[in-house]
Amino acid sequence: MTIRALMSSRDARVYLTGQSFSLFGDTSMFLALGIWTKELTHSNAAAGLTFFFGVLAALFAPFAGMLVDRARRRPYSSRSTL
Repeated sequence: MTIRALMSSRDARVYLTGQSFSLFGDTSMFLALGIWTKELTHSNAAAGLTFFFGVLAALFAPFAGMLVDRARRRPYSSRSTL
């Protein structure tokens, strides 16, 4: 499928526009978190660690999801209360 054919589909355009806005928002929030950490702590190391642990979490999220999906769930009981 070519880009021209893909862009002729309204559903594809809406999806790609939404994904672009979502990516922009995630990136902006990630950058703002590092800047905010720098402003609060006045530490370059703390700001760098904020980025490091953010990337680390993003890298290990698929593996954590795989482990959680393999875990056996407790049987559902309608009598249980929270």
